[in-house]
Amino acid sequence: MDKTKISAKDVMKPHSEAKVLFYQKYLDIKLMILVCATFAREIHIYDLFCGRGIYADGKKGSPIRAYETICNVRHKRPGYDKPIYLHLNDRNRRCIEKVRGYIEALPKSDIPPCNVEYTNMDATSILMQLGNSGKTKKGIVNVFFIDPYGYKQISRKFLEYLLRLGSSEILLFLPVSFMQRFTKHAFSKDVTPGSLPLRHFISDYFPEGHPMRTGHTIDIGHYVDYLAEAFSCGGQFFTTAYPIERNEHNLFALFFFSRHIFSYEKILDIKWKMIDQWGFGFHLPDEQAGLFEEQFKADRIAELLEQLRVALVSYLAQKVRTNKDIYDFTVRHGYLPKHAKAILRDMRNNNQLSVMDIMTREEISNKNRFDIEYKKETTLIYKIL
Repeated sequence: MDKTKISAKDVMKPHSEAKVLFYQKYLDIKLMILVCATFAREIHIYDLFCGRGIYADGKKGSPIRAYETICNVRHKRPGYDKPIYLHLNDRNRRCIEKVRGYIEALPKSDIPPCNVEYTNMDATSILMQLGNSGKTKKGIVNVFFIDPYGYKQISRKFLEYLLRLGSSEILLFLPVSFMQRFTKHAFSKDVTPGSLPLRHFISDYFPEGHPMRTGHTIDIGHYVDYLAEAFSCGGQFFTTAYPIERNEHNLFALFFFSRHIFSYEKILDIKWKMIDQWGFGFHLPDEQAGLFEEQFKADRIAELLEQLRVALVSYLAQKVRTNKDIYDFTVRHGYLPKHAKAILRDMRNNNQLSVMDIMTREEISNKNRFDIEYKKETTLIYKIL
């Protein structure tokens, strides 16, 4: 018998790898911006349920990916020494000690890439400490990666509190298929004590009469969309979901929360770069797709961009719009500025759109100028012809 055989439960599954890959891409983009940003004095990254760090098959989990990303950003931005703090926590002491052992055994440079803090606490206790610390002041940027053991500790109050701690953003991983299957029972008359946490979680976000609380079966895609919309708390936050397929019958999802539309745009950029034939999200390989996989992907993208074109034309037809209006409209609908620019360019080339200077009301001669960017001044107006 081979005693060195690795147990299946100790290896990193494809869905877990997809989750940490998305997190790593997000951190890389976020840190590359923050280390240069004048508004950020300190950067704090919190992995509240960090797990073991290294799996038995050698693959790296979220705490190690975060540490390596910080090292890479330091290498790519050598002139910036802004303080970065990596806070790693897990309620399982053996997990946190394994992570500590791995990171502390890595070769050290003269200047450490970041300050690493290891804790073995309940997530709620960390929250209380944060509220009493100085990490909520102006200039402090907090990033929270929350991959909980279920959802019992993740209340609306908990998430809203985190988002109001200085300049904060959240990536939250939830087992949405499990939640979907038990939601109907959670709102039945014979609800069991084990289903009460889900009932409380759903009730926090959805009013009486909402499909999530009526006991009807909800399609998993709509379930994810309902959660992403509810997490915005009436438009207070920018939220989106990245579905992750575990197997044929189970779907998880990463939910992103931010108060800033520019950060939201950057998350959308990651989603568009990782799009596949099914749309946004991670899906297990489809053996039947074969050589047609790339064509299916192209068709899906074309379908999504056509939806934007129809919506944008309708939006422009209502009244004259500014470049800032169109930026906001595009990003809030889940698209990137480049998508809007391509549509506007086609409209202009076909004499369907007039682009004018907002001060002079004269047509702009440069047919490639649209100013659909974050923080761009209100310089242009757009009018359907």
